[in-house]
Parts: sequence; C-alpha cells; structure tokens
Amino acid sequence: MPKTTNQKNLTEDQILSMLEHVQQHQELYKKSLTSYKDSKHKARVWEKIAILIGGGADAESLKKEWNSLKGKFTRYINHIKKIPSGSGLDKNIRPPPYYENLLFLKDNSLDNQILSSLDSDFEEQFCNRSRALPQKKSHDQESTTSASLTSPKDQSLEMATLTKEEEEDMTFFRSILHHVVKVKPEDKLHLRNEITDLVYKYAYQKNQKTDEDSEEEEHSCPCQKKNVENPAAPPSDHTEKKSRKNILPPEIQKRPNTMGMTLM
Repeated sequence: MPKTTNQKNLTEDQILSMLEHVQQHQELYKKSLTSYKDSKHKARVWEKIAILIGGGADAESLKKEWNSLKGKFTRYINHIKKIPSGSGLDKNIRPPPYYENLLFLKDNSLDNQILSSLDSDFEEQFCNRSRALPQKKSHDQESTTSASLTSPKDQSLEMATLTKEEEEDMTFFRSILHHVVKVKPEDKLHLRNEITDLVYKYAYQKNQKTDEDSEEEEHSCPCQKKNVENPAAPPSDHTEKKSRKNILPPEIQKRPNTMGMTLM
C-alpha cells in the first residue's frame, strides 16, 4: 500500500509568511553555503517555520509549496533570458505566482543589476565629494568599490566570505528590493539621489564636521580660550570704588562734611 501524507492547502497569507521566513534562511536556497547541503539542519528550519506560521501548516506542505514556486520562478527567469532584448516578447509572458516576493532568488541577475546600479550612482556622486575629505579610504569603501567592479559571478562567490556587518547590510538591501522594483521609472532617479544623500550624510558629513571642530579648537587664540574659561573677570579697584560711591543716596552725597566739602 503506497505511503500517503496529509498535506494541507496553504492560504495566501501563509504562503507570503513562508516566503518572508525563507528569505531570512539563506541555507534553504543559497547553494554556496555549507549548510545548504545539511538536510537535517534544513528539516529543523522547516519545522521552525511551520510553527511560526501556525494555522495548521506543516513542514512538508511548506517545503512542497516552496519547491513548486521556486521551480516556476526559475523556469520563467530562464525563459526571459532567452528572449532577444528589445523584442517586446517578454510582455506577452505572464510572471509566475508571487513573482515579486521571490525576487530575492535572483542573486546573479536582477538584484545584482540593481545593487550595481546603486553602487555606480554612489561612486559617481561621492567621487567629487570625497576628494575634499582629507581622510584615508576606509576598508568598507574599498570593499564597496571592489564589489562594484567584479562580475555577478564573483559577487556571488564573495557573499560567502562577507563579514557579519556586510552581510547584514546586504540582507537589508535585498529585503527592500521587491519594494524598489515597484517604483516608477521616472521616480527611481529621485529615489536613488535621496538614498545617496542620506548615505553621504551619515557616512561622511558627521565625521567631516567633527574634524573641522577639532581643528578650529586647536588653532583658536589662547586669549580667547582664557576668556571663555573665565567669562567673569574680577572688577578693577577704580570700578569697585565707583560702585561704592554710587551706593550713597543723593541727599547724602550732596550733604557738606565737617571740612566744608561736598561729597561727590
């Protein structure tokens, strides 16, 4: 008697939740990772995802649905690549279900094109700005520049050797990728410019302002520092006498003394 499994049909919300969880577990789809070949580890991950999704979803149903969606997505991408550029034939082909939610799978195609485009925009706009900064080129800048000059295949290999901080940044960019593709073409340039300005602000302007403040403090006049440190200088003798003199009421100041002199 053949073995049967009770697999439940997943709802749309469960599928969307599954795709979000899968995106956070690269070992389920990224072949360059060592854990991708660990079937026991991946089985535990699927069990964990099933518990998080809830609603009666089981690991086997989730895994089956994932393989089905991934297969349709991969076949669609491969078919699109074979269509001549500019022919317009790709418009007649309907994307597979949950296409936009599966864009994180395109490590060597769309996401690299967008990230490379963003890198190019950053380099072009930072080029003139960075020349005015008298600071050494950081390791992060060298990594960004070298990554933009490598091929998509090399970038895929480098992902396995990224530091934890770099991997977190890359995961963040990929998490907003399916939102970026929804932006209208005429608005994308403005979006990239705003992103570039924000990155420049937090990566360079703050450091530049701190350096300028330190340099200004070093070259400031010692007398100015003294006045700042002691804003209230002691009054002179002449000023103190004049103050005591003015304390007397007018009728006493005009009263003649025993010597016949008027106090002034």
